[in-house]
Amino acid sequence: MDLVTSVKQKQCGTEFSFLGGFITFISMMYDTFFNYIFSFINSFKKVKKIPPPSDPLLKESVISLAQKIRNREVSSEKVVKIYIQRIKEINGILNAVVHDRFEEAIKEAKAADELIKSGSVSDEELKSTKSLFGVPFTSKESISAKGMSWTRGLICRRDKIGIEDAEVIKCLKNNGAILIAVTNIPEFCMWVETRNNVYGQTNNPYNTNRSVGGSSGGEACIVTSCGSPFGLATDLGGSIRIPAYFCGVYGHKLTGGLIKTRGMLFRTGEEPFTIVSAGTITRYAKDLKMTSSALVIPEKLPLLKFNIEVDIKSLKFYYVLNPGDVRVSAIDLRIEKALLNVVRLIKESNVNELSPQEGNVNVFVEICKTLFQCSSYTFSAILNLLNAYLPLPNSSWAEEELKNLKTELLEKLGEDGVLLFPSYPTVAPYHYQQYLRPFNFAYMSIFNALQLPVTQIPIGLSDDGMPLGIQIVAGPYKDKLCFAVAEYIESLIGGWVPPFSSYV
Repeated sequence: MDLVTSVKQKQCGTEFSFLGGFITFISMMYDTFFNYIFSFINSFKKVKKIPPPSDPLLKESVISLAQKIRNREVSSEKVVKIYIQRIKEINGILNAVVHDRFEEAIKEAKAADELIKSGSVSDEELKSTKSLFGVPFTSKESISAKGMSWTRGLICRRDKIGIEDAEVIKCLKNNGAILIAVTNIPEFCMWVETRNNVYGQTNNPYNTNRSVGGSSGGEACIVTSCGSPFGLATDLGGSIRIPAYFCGVYGHKLTGGLIKTRGMLFRTGEEPFTIVSAGTITRYAKDLKMTSSALVIPEKLPLLKFNIEVDIKSLKFYYVLNPGDVRVSAIDLRIEKALLNVVRLIKESNVNELSPQEGNVNVFVEICKTLFQCSSYTFSAILNLLNAYLPLPNSSWAEEELKNLKTELLEKLGEDGVLLFPSYPTVAPYHYQQYLRPFNFAYMSIFNALQLPVTQIPIGLSDDGMPLGIQIVAGPYKDKLCFAVAEYIESLIGGWVPPFSSYV
């Protein structure tokens, strides 16, 4: 049997197939028409370009930077300063960073260098207990960081400042990492494009007329632009992976239940159940395990068995070309071709609330205010509010369907299987285009509901210079399979392609 197996879509009779085909055809015509309209409109808008980084250190991996800092090949102070300078150089074009702590970060970097010079802590001790020592990072604004903006993208919270670090921020700091800035998000992290009325819109560095995704759009944008070695993000319905895909980088959502959620958006950490998880965004596949594992609750780390190496050639690979959901756009042929290319190479190598917790927003009043351009909320936020007035599916039916899907998928994956799945049906759309396709995030959100680990990986650029990518899905606590396969595919076809390369 082939190492890589296609997971076929179930058919429910000829009548359903005909109806599904007809709906798919209409959907494709709809997308084609509006793609042309948006493309035509944006052809008159100038694409702004970011310059390539002047210092080669800005393109190095997290692992390399940490090692060089420990070995005194470069100081933490220098690394922090060059990233600060890079942010200043490009943020006027991208609008990714919304609040910085540059002065504090430089002081912390100097203290880190002094500790290394003192010799009171050995290199091996730093490597094992503070793997990110002296390395700067950025975090999305919805994660509370002491002294930093914590508006959650809401006008009514424009002056709010975090009074303490979220648990995931503490984890990274405990591992020696240095927070330098926080980045832009959609209002309340409830949309697939990063825009709000506090800080405005973030632009995609590959094409500034296009979306960076959401809700961790600022993070993916600044990481791919070499303004941060790695980013801290959260994922409720694709919030790490959509931006990572649109911006051509790696993004991992950890298995559900591995992190402490206190300080993430509005969460106290006492919630009985949540499908939200955290993870990191990186430029290199090899950085995922080190940065992600730093977030995991220590007593749960043994569940991930990171000490056991993954034998790629012993894994079973499955793939889906088209999920067949008529509510979303059909898969772009360029994405399908890129996914099939990965499959070929593997075969050949054998192997509802927007107010600050103080009351509800009247959506109908806000719609009226929007008509007169005096609403405090963006149109995307108002669309989310309308969800409360739409009929919900039967909860028993939904729970049963989810249970059946998870059982079937886990039986297929077992202990040594991974699923290659499209990240999104199209390349990064133009700004505002996602209003016409609000359900396209379903390609990613299903794995939040299943609480499975997932990694988005870049697999090159399209003919118009936009990133392509796929997701790697594994069973619960099999995050290391995602990391290993990400590194393996990176070795076969390459990974991150810098946004400044697409201008050539």
